[in-house]
Amino acid sequence: MGDEGVVAFCEPLQSVSGGYVELLDLGSKGMTEDGIVAVAKSFGSSPYLKELNLSRNLGIGNLGIERFCSNITATNSFQNLQRLILSSCGIGDDGIRSLCKTLAKLGNSKNNNNNNNKNRHIELSLNDNTFGPAGCDAIGRDLLPSGAVQSLSLIGCRIGDPGMISLCDAALQNTGCADLKTLDLSQNGITANGARALAGCLWKNETQKEEKKTSCMPALEELVMAGNPLGSEGVQSIVQSLCQGTTSANTSAANTNTTTTSPRLSVLNLADTNCGTDGAVCSLGCPSLRRLRLFGNKIGSDGFAAIAPLLRGGHPHLIELDLGGNNAERDAVNGLLRSILLGSETAAVGGFRFQSTLVVLEIGGNETGQEEESLINQEMKRVHPKLDIARDKPKSQT
Repeated sequence: MGDEGVVAFCEPLQSVSGGYVELLDLGSKGMTEDGIVAVAKSFGSSPYLKELNLSRNLGIGNLGIERFCSNITATNSFQNLQRLILSSCGIGDDGIRSLCKTLAKLGNSKNNNNNNNKNRHIELSLNDNTFGPAGCDAIGRDLLPSGAVQSLSLIGCRIGDPGMISLCDAALQNTGCADLKTLDLSQNGITANGARALAGCLWKNETQKEEKKTSCMPALEELVMAGNPLGSEGVQSIVQSLCQGTTSANTSAANTNTTTTSPRLSVLNLADTNCGTDGAVCSLGCPSLRRLRLFGNKIGSDGFAAIAPLLRGGHPHLIELDLGGNNAERDAVNGLLRSILLGSETAAVGGFRFQSTLVVLEIGGNETGQEEESLINQEMKRVHPKLDIARDKPKSQT
C-alpha cells in the first residue's frame, strides 16, 4: 500500500473529518512520514475514531512521529481516541519525546472546561520500539503525570535498568502517575536494580519521619514484568513495596497523623523472571493480589514444597494462580494438591479463618500422573467444587 495508498485513502475523508470510522487499522502498510501525516490531517478532528493502529510501519520513525504530532492541535486532537497502537514503528528517543509532549497537552486539557476532553484516557502501545533513558525520562516527566494514558505497554523496548530508573526518577520528581491503571514492561532486560527503582514508585515515604506515605502510581491495577531477569531480589523488592502499601493503608485509620495513598494493584505477572523460591513465597503473601502469574520460573520441586503450606485449604485472596512451567516432579505436585485439600472449604491462616477464593490454578509444565488426576477429579471437586485446575495430560504410570 505504501504512502501513496494511505494518502489516496485518507485525502477524500479529510473534508468530512474521517467520516464515521471508529476503528482504523493501517498496520503493516509500509507507510513513512507522509502516510502518517495524511492520517493526522484526515482523522485528527474525527468525533468518532476510537482506535488507531499504525503498528509495524518501521518507516514512520522519529521524523514521522514528529510530523504527526505537529498536526495535532486543539481542534485536531483525536478527541475521542481510546487506543493508539504505535508498536514497531522505528521510534527512538526523539520521537518518544515529541509524542509524550503532545499527548501530555491533550491530557492536561481535561482540566479545562472542554467537556470533549474531560476524563479522556488513552491505551498506548509502544511495543518493540527501541529507546533509552531520554525517552523514558519523557514518559515519566511529561506523559504519565498528565493523565493522558491509563494503559501503557512497552514490551520489548529494551529500556533496561537505565531506562527504568530514568522513568521512575522523572515520575517521582513530578506529580506521579495518578491515572495509570495498567503497565506492561515485559522483555526489557530489567534486573533487580530497575526493580528497586520501580518499587520506590509503587510506595514511598514523603518525609524522613514517615508521617506521610504515598504511591506514585495509586491507580495501578495491573503490572506485567514477564521476561525480565529480576531475580529473587528484584521480585521481592516489588512485592514488599506492594505489601507495605497495603499494610499501611489498612492501619492508617488508627493513626490520624499518618496519610497514605496505597496502590490498588491486584494483577501481577512475574512469568519468566527468575523469581526463585523466595520470590514465589513472597508474592503469594501479598494481600492486594487477586491474580498472580509465576509461569516459567523453574522453581522446581523444592519451590512447590515451599509454597505448599501457603496454599493450605486454598488461598484467602487469590482468584487465579499460574504455577505452570516450573518443572516440579510428581511428588511435589501431589504434595501441593494435598495441601489445598487439607481442612474443609474454610481454612485458617495466621490464626484467622478464611473462605478460599481460588478458582483457577494452572500447573501445566509440571509432572503429573494418574494419582494426581484422581485427586483433582474426585477429592478436589468435592472439597473445592469451584476450583478449575489446568494441567497437562498425565504420563502413564509404569
